[in-house]
Amino acid sequence: MLWCAAGTVGYFKKLVIADRLSIFVNSVFGNVYGESGSLIFVIAAIFGSIQLYCDFSGCMDMAGGFCQILGIDLEKNFNHPFFSKSAAEFWRRWHITLGAWFKDYIYMPLAISPRMMNIAKWFKTHVGPRASKNVMTIIPTMIVWILTGLWHGTGYNYLAWGIYWGLLMILSIVFAPEIKKLTRLLRINTEARSWGVVQMIRTFIIFTFARLITIPGHLQTTWDILKQICKQFDIWILFDGTLFNYGLNGKNFFMAMLGIFVLWCVSMLQERGSVREMIARNNIVVRWLIYYVAFFSVIIFGIWGAGFSNVAFTYMQY
Repeated sequence: MLWCAAGTVGYFKKLVIADRLSIFVNSVFGNVYGESGSLIFVIAAIFGSIQLYCDFSGCMDMAGGFCQILGIDLEKNFNHPFFSKSAAEFWRRWHITLGAWFKDYIYMPLAISPRMMNIAKWFKTHVGPRASKNVMTIIPTMIVWILTGLWHGTGYNYLAWGIYWGLLMILSIVFAPEIKKLTRLLRINTEARSWGVVQMIRTFIIFTFARLITIPGHLQTTWDILKQICKQFDIWILFDGTLFNYGLNGKNFFMAMLGIFVLWCVSMLQERGSVREMIARNNIVVRWLIYYVAFFSVIIFGIWGAGFSNVAFTYMQY
């Protein structure tokens, strides 16, 4: 019954969390110039990041569960990316198969091509060994990320999205020695759990900012949103009920938060091992009780049915 657990988790991510958050996100970004506040865009961007993850990974969980019925094991495509402590680690955990394809068929052929070797040799002779090593990383990395952006969409916003991630990757690689020295200078204990939490929050913020580049649909709209955020940070909307004016009432907002919390707890357990195998090791009564609770949680708390327009999987665009 491992396939059942995988499929149920996927449905939970999609129907309970992703489709619920999409109502809020679409409502906010569907009326950008009608908003007078700014914090609402920050909240919508955060929700948009979680929505995209739950939509993507939920789709893969369901596909994996159905494939297991046929005796097929799909490659893991998402490995809790929001637990990543750096941008590089994030992309090793997010859309793993796409990253592997770009590495094997774009990055490596470019990095070891004769022309790249000649460029690196010129830099080593005229600038130095470090510059030679960096140029062999900078050029292939930027090309890969520009192509990755264009793979997601053909607008200027997706091109900017690719350049944004490419620059982050390049800066983290080129200035790795300086970052390490700065960490020692500031006496940061990189082994402390609190530092790991800070790194995970930082990575999530980086990803969420990238979502602000693509969600609005146009770079000019993104720029206008960023100006609005810097101009006025209206924290009172957290307390005056304004959040419930974007398609989600109080109960649905609470359900979204509860769903995110449950998913976080399950993900923490999955980081320590297979939750499905943990469940399978229990006796039949406990095992089926967990299955039924999970199944009916999706049926009862999922966003679906009459009066709701089902949101297609984001994966269907690719």
